[in-house]
Amino acid sequence: MIATAAVIAGRFEPLGVLAPVGLRAYSLYLWNWPMTLLFGGIGVVAPVMTFVVGEVSYRLLEAPVLRRGGRRLAAPAVATAAPVGTGG
Repeated sequence: MIATAAVIAGRFEPLGVLAPVGLRAYSLYLWNWPMTLLFGGIGVVAPVMTFVVGEVSYRLLEAPVLRRGGRRLAAPAVATAAPVGTGG
């Protein structure tokens, strides 16, 4: 809470070094568990493969969709409701 207040107050520079990791956070999140299952939880192979596969996933899947405006790709949800009391 103190760190959040300090950042909001402007006492710390933005962590520009961590910005690329933040952009890829969802890919890293998605690939962390499969890589841990494949390569084991001990050692550096699973974390390294998580970053490699996450980067490939980000560049080939996420970034192109984000550049096109990914929110426009989904069809708008249309609410339909049956009239009340039409059972019979």
